[in-house]
Amino acid sequence: MINLNEFTGVLHMPVDNRGFVELNPLSFGAESCKPGKFFGPARRDHYLIHFIYRGEGELRNSRGKYIAKAGQAFLIRPGEVCKYISSEDNPWVYTWVGFNGRLAERFDNVPDVFEYGEDVISRLSALLGEENGLEERLCSFLFSITAEIAPAGAKNDRIKQVYDFVDVNYMHPVRVEDIADALAVNRKYLARIFMEKTGKTLKEFLTERRLYEAERLLRDGHSVSETALMVGYSDSFNFSKAFKKKYGFPPKAVKEKNKRN
Repeated sequence: MINLNEFTGVLHMPVDNRGFVELNPLSFGAESCKPGKFFGPARRDHYLIHFIYRGEGELRNSRGKYIAKAGQAFLIRPGEVCKYISSEDNPWVYTWVGFNGRLAERFDNVPDVFEYGEDVISRLSALLGEENGLEERLCSFLFSITAEIAPAGAKNDRIKQVYDFVDVNYMHPVRVEDIADALAVNRKYLARIFMEKTGKTLKEFLTERRLYEAERLLRDGHSVSETALMVGYSDSFNFSKAFKKKYGFPPKAVKEKNKRN
């Protein structure tokens, strides 16, 4: 056990990746930061929470700048580019836990900076310096804070965010990378959870949304070239090819049918 009142320097505990499905610890440690110490900008492929025991500092990400101080924790999600800086006058002393797993996505709706329970630091301090059964004990800790901070009722809105973004932007030449960037999420991570929850790739969904709107525009009397531009295709040939692949007939067939009717 480490006494954080007397702790100096940095301690990286050896954590084996056990591949636990629900919540899987990946890193654990503590640091007594030097004044003004900063990390980043950097991007990670897992969730990381810093629990601040003493001091204060600033977290910066795509959503803004946040002051985080004793009694609070700051959260970094997969794929997010962030930087954090310890105060010059009152530097941080904190512990951190990095993790992934199926339940980790519940933290997507947790605030970037949040308050933690009174016993969190004492529970983490008891694990610092103790290697026996560390992974299992960290896993137990993660389950407890997930229940407290990110319960099942806090639904993952990433899929809705994708739907909303595409609804507003399908008429522009946006790409899958643009969706991920707009949501400040790693592209591979977003593609994986979207496939898991919808059974479609992001590209398939974007194409379907565009072509659904295109069929309506063609029926309303717009030309093939106009329609292509109105649903985000700069090239009419590529639009026609995609349209025929989905509906089994070229877009001009919709125009010809309208004329006959």
